[in-house]
Amino acid sequence: MRDINRIDPFLQKLGEAWKKHPDFRFGQFITNFFGAYKGDVWHLEEDEWMVAIQAFIDGKDMYEAVDEYREAKWNKEQIYD
Repeated sequence: MRDINRIDPFLQKLGEAWKKHPDFRFGQFITNFFGAYKGDVWHLEEDEWMVAIQAFIDGKDMYEAVDEYREAKWNKEQIYD
């Protein structure tokens, strides 16, 4: 079972992003948010979503940010394995 404690920090970060666009209704915000991510949203873990959300907040490319995060995470795991 996945850790339930991952949900609140994720929702807080999503709220932070939404507050950057307070005039959007939730559906508008989510549609624009998912439209900004140029990859498959199905398989992202919450830690990767947190990176994507921060990139969205910062006006950076979400897909590129997640890709860089995954590469750094993979390299770190290879060092310690």
